[in-house]
Amino acid sequence: MLLDVGKLAVEDSGKLRGLENYSTLFGRLRRDRGMDLIERLGSDKVEHLVIQPDGAIQVDGRKPGLLLPGSFNPLHEGHRRLAWAASELTGRSPAFELSQLNVDKPPLEPAELRRRAAQFEWFAPLWLTRAPLFADKGRLFPDTIFVVGFDTALRLLDPRYYGGSEEFMVQQVGGLAALGCRFLVGGRSDQLGRFWELRDLPAASRFGEMFRPIPRTLFDCPLSSTVLRSVRPRAIKSTP
Repeated sequence: MLLDVGKLAVEDSGKLRGLENYSTLFGRLRRDRGMDLIERLGSDKVEHLVIQPDGAIQVDGRKPGLLLPGSFNPLHEGHRRLAWAASELTGRSPAFELSQLNVDKPPLEPAELRRRAAQFEWFAPLWLTRAPLFADKGRLFPDTIFVVGFDTALRLLDPRYYGGSEEFMVQQVGGLAALGCRFLVGGRSDQLGRFWELRDLPAASRFGEMFRPIPRTLFDCPLSSTVLRSVRPRAIKSTP
């Protein structure tokens, strides 16, 4: 089950209150010979690896049954609550996935992968991959339940992200269904207080039970990495 180690404290207002210093694990990961695997990610046939909560690194770890993908910059309370809610619904222990590649950003450098990985110390397994698209993730993790927020589900089911072709969208999402992949979707509240959830995505009904909602009673967290980065304390330059 998900460990609640309190790495991130968030006030009810949704503002960041503080992040712990992850230098202990970061230093251990940096010194560990196994961290050479992160340097080799994407080469030498190292296409993915998993970092366990104690810092151990494996290239042949047991594939997760419940997986929450994200950029985790930073890992925040919304990610934790979403994973906990999905675990409550399924009875499965959650893992997280971070792709080194992104469709519209440069690849993450090994040092940045290590920095983000350090946030998961004594919390949950983190898979590092080179799978930026869900089509890639599905091939890497067949028969997996993916845990996503409303905005991610919206993009996954929106034909605009498939060159405007609804037929191509159905083909791609149907391919994930053929791999045994399913999705749990957490809703979110907007600035006007409206709660957006799976039933607001009519396209999801085309895929039967492939998409299931996470009840609002289990998850309703407005936090996002973008908001948290915007409220990080800025360094104050001293004047001579």
